[in-house]
Amino acid sequence: MAQVLAGTSRARPRLLIMMDVHRFKTYNDIFGHATGDDVLRGLGRVLRRVLGGEGAYRLGGDEFALLPPTGTRPAHIAAHLEREVRAEAWPPGIGPVRLQAGAVLSTPGLSPHQWLRQADARLYRAKHARQGEDRWDVEFGRGDLGEPDAADEGAGDSGPP
Repeated sequence: MAQVLAGTSRARPRLLIMMDVHRFKTYNDIFGHATGDDVLRGLGRVLRRVLGGEGAYRLGGDEFALLPPTGTRPAHIAAHLEREVRAEAWPPGIGPVRLQAGAVLSTPGLSPHQWLRQADARLYRAKHARQGEDRWDVEFGRGDLGEPDAADEGAGDSGPP
C-alpha cells in the first residue's frame, strides 16, 4: 500500500480511508468461514460500485484502504457506501454489515507511511468511539476534514493513538 501511496500525487489534498467490517470475526465464528468469505465478496461488490473498480485495496482480513479520486469528500463516500451497503444482498442472517472507517487528507510533506499511519489511527478511534452500539453505518474518526493532530503523529499501526 505504501508503494501505491508513494505514486499518488499529493499536490492537491487527497483522501485516504482505512476501513473494516464491524464484528467480522463474529461472522466467521458463528456462521463459518464460507459466510465470512461471502461477506468479503459482498463488500468487494459494494466497493466496486462506489469507486468504479479503482482505488480499493484489501490489506488483509477485513481491512481495506480506499483511495477515492482527488477532491472526493468523506461525507460523499460515507453516503454512497451507506446506500450501497443497504442495497447489497448479504448472506442469510447477516443483514447489512456495519463499516468502520478512519479518513485523513494528505498534506504537503506527509510521507506515504505517515499518511497510512494517520488513517489507521483514525480507524482505531472510530472503532473504539462507539463500542456497545449495535447499529450499522459508516463512521469516520473525529477531525477527518482537518489537519492531522498530534495524536495522529505518534500513532502506531495497531495501537491506540
